[in-house]
Amino acid sequence: MSMRNIQNQAVVVLAVAATNAYLLSSQALASNSDISAGAGKVATNDQVGQSVSSGLLSVTNVLLFLLGAVSVIMIVVGGIRFATSNGNADQVKQAKNILLYAVIGLVVAIMAYAIVDFVVDAF
Repeated sequence: MSMRNIQNQAVVVLAVAATNAYLLSSQALASNSDISAGAGKVATNDQVGQSVSSGLLSVTNVLLFLLGAVSVIMIVVGGIRFATSNGNADQVKQAKNILLYAVIGLVVAIMAYAIVDFVVDAF
């Protein structure tokens, strides 16, 4: 399997996962607003804020999980490419770049999660 095929499959998996996460979060937000606004009661700003923050946290949790899974897969692919490079300088460089970008992506995802968690807790 070529690297291009793996990258294309990773993009498709992320697109499907992001779509599912969006649909699930919007459905959860709709059900929360229906419950809180039901039976003649009007939802307060605090209730709406809590449902938005819980929806945002659930979306970031799903995306962090998916990004972590893709990063681990890319680290494995980079390790395999490094081990099978047989000393070819171009293949070694490509393998190191794959490993570097996978680790950078994982660090960025963790930082993004920390920022979202901080902002949601602040409000």
